[in-house]
Amino acid sequence: LSRSASVLRTPSVIRALSTSLKSYPINGFFDAKTYAIIGASEKQGSLGYIISDNFYHKFQGKTYFVNPKGLCSDMISHSGGQLFGQPIYKSALDIPEKIEGVVISISAKFTVDALKQCLERGAKWVTIVPGGFRETGTKEGIAAEVCFLHCAHV
Repeated sequence: LSRSASVLRTPSVIRALSTSLKSYPINGFFDAKTYAIIGASEKQGSLGYIISDNFYHKFQGKTYFVNPKGLCSDMISHSGGQLFGQPIYKSALDIPEKIEGVVISISAKFTVDALKQCLERGAKWVTIVPGGFRETGTKEGIAAEVCFLHCAHV
């Protein structure tokens, strides 16, 4: 392993990686017209609320809120409540239009399913605020990370 790691540190490999990253187009991340916030929350001060608040008030496109656990207090028939006067959906599959970008900030045990749903809805730009994966040392966390990485490479 140490020999493999030292090969990765050679100037030619470092140059190749940095060159390929320089030409990687990320404009879609910034130009997306719709974003879903997976893990949106009504609980002020929570990460889900902070991310939702930033997108709702600063993002120029359409923001959709999703909370797969449906933990919001203001329950309405098809969703998990409301945030800033908009519905909080229980699934990305319930969002009425194509999703271009996504921020996922939920427990690892829900992340893989949420990622699959977002990809099914057309998401091309995904940001994950991770937690509960390999770093937990649990079989479930490690399995979730393996599945997540498989989805990322498909």
